[in-house]
Amino acid sequence: MVDINKNPPWFRTVSRCKYSNLPVSHPEIFVSSHPGSNYFVDMAKLGDQIILVKASGYVRSYEMSEALRFMGDYISKHFGQKIEIIYLEDYDDVEGADSKARKEYIEYYLRMRNVIIAAIMYNQPILFKISYNIAKKLHILNDQVYVIDTYEHAFALALKIINQRNAGNILGNESDSLPIKTEALSETIFRWVSAKSRNFMDRLTSRYRERITRKYSDELLKYLESINWHQDGIDAPVISDSADRSIRKVFDAVSYIKSDVDDLLREREAYEQVLRKSEAKYRQLVEHAEAGILEFDYQTNRIISANDSFLGIIGYSKEEIFSMNPVDLMTEDSKNIYLELLSQRLSGKILPTGNSYQFITKSGQRKWVLLNSNITYKEEQPQKADIVLIDITHLKEVENELIRYQERLKQLSIQLSKAEENQRRQLASQLHESVSQELFVAQLKLNVLEKVLNDPKHSRQLDEIKDQIVKSIREIKSITYDLSPTVLYDLGLKEAVEALSKSIEVNYCLTAKARFIGHLEDLDEEIKIIIYRVIKEIIHNVIKHARASSIAINIDNTNNRLCVDVIDNGVGFDTGRLSEGQYTDKGFGLFDIREKINHLGGHLSIHSTPGSGTRIGLVIPLKDSGYRTFRSTRAALNSPFFSGERVSGSTRKSRSAETRLSCNK
Repeated sequence: MVDINKNPPWFRTVSRCKYSNLPVSHPEIFVSSHPGSNYFVDMAKLGDQIILVKASGYVRSYEMSEALRFMGDYISKHFGQKIEIIYLEDYDDVEGADSKARKEYIEYYLRMRNVIIAAIMYNQPILFKISYNIAKKLHILNDQVYVIDTYEHAFALALKIINQRNAGNILGNESDSLPIKTEALSETIFRWVSAKSRNFMDRLTSRYRERITRKYSDELLKYLESINWHQDGIDAPVISDSADRSIRKVFDAVSYIKSDVDDLLREREAYEQVLRKSEAKYRQLVEHAEAGILEFDYQTNRIISANDSFLGIIGYSKEEIFSMNPVDLMTEDSKNIYLELLSQRLSGKILPTGNSYQFITKSGQRKWVLLNSNITYKEEQPQKADIVLIDITHLKEVENELIRYQERLKQLSIQLSKAEENQRRQLASQLHESVSQELFVAQLKLNVLEKVLNDPKHSRQLDEIKDQIVKSIREIKSITYDLSPTVLYDLGLKEAVEALSKSIEVNYCLTAKARFIGHLEDLDEEIKIIIYRVIKEIIHNVIKHARASSIAINIDNTNNRLCVDVIDNGVGFDTGRLSEGQYTDKGFGLFDIREKINHLGGHLSIHSTPGSGTRIGLVIPLKDSGYRTFRSTRAALNSPFFSGERVSGSTRKSRSAETRLSCNK
């Protein structure tokens, strides 16, 4: 059983530090419970921010785990809410530790860096100093770990670190009892340590150097030569019994270093094995991928590697492709686009990944590819690029075919609208010229018949027939107007919209106001018809869905643009839901409106939120010297025309919807 009282640390036997006069409190001991173990750890608290530790014996990994848990509990129990403490450990009686224990010890300190702001070890044997230097060289330990020769020097360094961090006075309420100032203490200790160090080195030089060189140099060299660095472990050195402790420590240090090197080699071999497997998988994926993959070197402006799929896309051999730049394979238009995007990317601009370009194969065939690239930099200069290409020629052909079909469908839709309008006009003309005239003649004949008969008995029946004929004439007139308003063709768009507004007010009890800016007399007939039908369709949607009490129609013909704005104070709707396929009837109506406006080279905008009404805007470029000014279409959307006030709801304070609108830039 281990004797914990054989060589107790100084802080277990005193109540104050003799150098600082700080109080020593809460001494506790961890003793390993494993049979045959000689490992135990003393701990105590010095002042308010220093923990004193002294380990004794040889420690294995399972004992280290227990000791570290004990230390964690000790810190939590005796340092309270203190989050910054200094760790001082005496290594004088440490015999050694296995590799896992050393690793666990270092990892514990790294995890505790937010609590332990510095760790200071003193009285370290040469063996442990070598291990410490290796760890520092490999950056396993950070700069807040120190190895000091004596406790006096370690305490002075701890005091200096705390003062530098502006952590206050570690002496707590006992500061007045310190016999000397901290600056004087540090100066005295460093002077004493320097003298001790010089004396120690002089003694070491005079006493052991010649002896080690003469007696053990050959044995040490032979021992180093016998080490097999490719295998784990090391044979124990053969040292005579007369060799003193210092000589044995030199050979022990070699064994210790070999153990650490074995650990590093094992870890490196494990990492290299994982890397080799990853490289093999990557190589297999690249070689058998359906996408074309290549590597481009910016220093030589050449392709340096490519898989078979890429060669299959472009038709060149590896020997041919390795002397080329991918840009050389592009069409002129694609090359200009690629170089412009590359310039923006190299300047630091973030661009969306994946762009399509047209390549020319060796046989002269043109293929579309989707290109993604990942560029690696060194000192802000591009070095290499990993490029992935996917042949999308078939998709492009299908896309172009769909575009052609869409264009044909749009033309068919416009032709259908024109045919429908012609049929409306013909039907309205027939109703007006035939049915209405016949009814009118019948009414005249009934009047003549009534005078001829002059019979009160049949007078009532004749009046009913005449009323029915008058009602029919009115209904046919209304149907005729709905089918094809003659005012639109005879007088123009302005008069037709005014008549439509009056009809809405009479038939639907809504307030409808129309406002006009500019002249509308010279509009093309096609534009007049489409605009009128669109306005009527929008108003139909308002009556059907919006539950509005007022509608404003604003038409502005200035700057070669026709701007139309229809505003209601209804319930509004979420415009985002139109793209999700909801509001089926409204969505189809708006789709038809959008297609008609697109046919005129115009643009449709919809602004609405639930509870705030709706504003639908149209901008149509008009002919100017035989050409339509398409580029001005979107600019008009930002004009004052589209920033006018909404028509307020009936429950809100009334505001005039008759705001003067303008399409001026």
